[in-house]
Amino acid sequence: MRKLRQNAILKLAELAERDPDAARAAWAKVEAQGEKSGAVKAAMREVQNEQAQAAMPPDKNDLVSIILGDFRDHAVSLADGSIDAIITDPPYPAEYLPLWGDLARLAMRVLKPGGWCIVYSGKQHLDKVMAMMSEAGLLFYWQAIFLQTVTAAVHARAVNTQYKPILLFQKPPLTKPSSYFGDVIKGERVEKDIHEWQQSENGFEWLITQFTNAGDLILDPFCGAGTVPLVAMNNGRRCIAFEIDAGAHASACMRVFER
Repeated sequence: MRKLRQNAILKLAELAERDPDAARAAWAKVEAQGEKSGAVKAAMREVQNEQAQAAMPPDKNDLVSIILGDFRDHAVSLADGSIDAIITDPPYPAEYLPLWGDLARLAMRVLKPGGWCIVYSGKQHLDKVMAMMSEAGLLFYWQAIFLQTVTAAVHARAVNTQYKPILLFQKPPLTKPSSYFGDVIKGERVEKDIHEWQQSENGFEWLITQFTNAGDLILDPFCGAGTVPLVAMNNGRRCIAFEIDAGAHASACMRVFER
């Protein structure tokens, strides 16, 4: 086995202090899979998700509902024109590109006129993402930039990237927000404790408070770590979220409803 990185050892040590059984289970997964970049974090997330599933946390309260399943199956229950804003972070790899078209078509159906569809995006397939969103009928409004706290390597293009695009679309008609906004958000810290694609709370909080009002209904079809429903709830917004992975769903529910 390759030598573990110091930060990985510290993470395991912290987990061992809180939950020795979970630390042993995580270490067993690392030994079985072999140490590679991110293996310890991935093993710890997997153990946490397994524990959350066993605990069967609640999945809704008066403001937020997190539904286990594919949004393409479950969103049929949403009424036309019932959603104030979609704020989400879809997966970026090429094999998931068809989901962007599904998302755009859903947005055209369930958003209120002028409703926002705001999405984090990768850059490698940005041209295809933009095309699919526009082809469905959404109107491109602007692009904001989320400045990452770490540099990420995109090996397929030999790029060290330090920002993430946030695309702002609207269901027609195009309308201006109630106040001017800056288009650069500075990340505060890396948050990958629950999901490998987890985004930080501060980015979503800026979007939610800037583009929605208290009491609005937000939809997140790719719930992941539960950051959007958590931030929505903390800011007096309602939220319906979908998550296809049972382990991530359980951990998101625990994070949101058992604080």
